[in-house]
Amino acid sequence: MDLRSEAEAILEVFSDKVNLRSDELLQSLASKIVELEELLEIKNDKIDRGLNSIAVNYKEGLEAHSNSLMRESVGRVEQLRSEITSLFETIRNKEEDWDLRSEKLQTIFLTVSDKLERLDLRIEEKQKLRIIN
Repeated sequence: MDLRSEAEAILEVFSDKVNLRSDELLQSLASKIVELEELLEIKNDKIDRGLNSIAVNYKEGLEAHSNSLMRESVGRVEQLRSEITSLFETIRNKEEDWDLRSEKLQTIFLTVSDKLERLDLRIEEKQKLRIIN
């Protein structure tokens, strides 16, 4: 074999290895993204259950408390309204917190996706440069 053929063969083997490794990396990153999405769904389900449990507990507590307040005096009704407002504010704050966390995770997914695209472009550019050279 002459030197040119040998160089082309080496370049082809190297290119195949780069492509294989790139595919492996992309598959690994894709599986990690899927895992992160699954974890996010699990986390959101747990949050929903937790918020529902909190809401049920607060509702039960507030119902019992409101019954005793009505029996005690009309003036206590304002106190009950304050507690309900506080409860809804707490729930609203929790929802906003989870929305922010969800947005952060979406940003992370987008960043990973952008990095994968840039990696693909760099690999393609390197392959083109190697083919040209």
